Amino acid sequence: MQPALTNQLNNAFTLFLSLLVEAIPFLLLGVLFSGLLLWFVDENKLVSRLPRNPLLGAFAGSLVGFLFPVCECGNVPVARRLLMQGVPAPVAIGFLLAAPTINPVVIWSTWTAFRDRPEIVVLRVVFSLVTATIIGWVFSTQKDLRPLLQPAIARAIPYPNPNPPRKNWLL
Repeated sequence: MQPALTNQLNNAFTLFLSLLVEAIPFLLLGVLFSGLLLWFVDENKLVSRLPRNPLLGAFAGSLVGFLFPVCECGNVPVARRLLMQGVPAPVAIGFLLAAPTINPVVIWSTWTAFRDRPEIVVLRVVFSLVTATIIGWVFSTQKDLRPLLQPAIARAIPYPNPNPPRKNWLL
């Protein structure tokens, strides 16, 4: 092999391994949170307290992203668990998109990087929430997500109740 090609392959392999090692703790954290959701959260209470309005649901899901300090690797198992517990798609999509950018760790690191420009921190949070909410709301037009998901996950998602009980989601 040519030395230039060997160096490129070595660099690519090194980059791959460094990204893998960096992502594994966050993925494990997401799996841990997902397991905790399954273990401690009563799915019926969770689903009944979420807003049924697609726009409010997407916004609520985006705000839930603040509570979970996981990156985009770790929030996928959590979002999948939410879907499997019967959470509406706009809520799960809002969470999936907002959690990596509005969790406390990211907000703090953005503040550290832009101390002299605090508006950057505010704009990042606001635009992340707006973007995640709008995209979650757009996914509300897809009545059934099963065709978009892996077959094993699609089988685990409960069918939506056409007449869900109406409860005040603020309680």
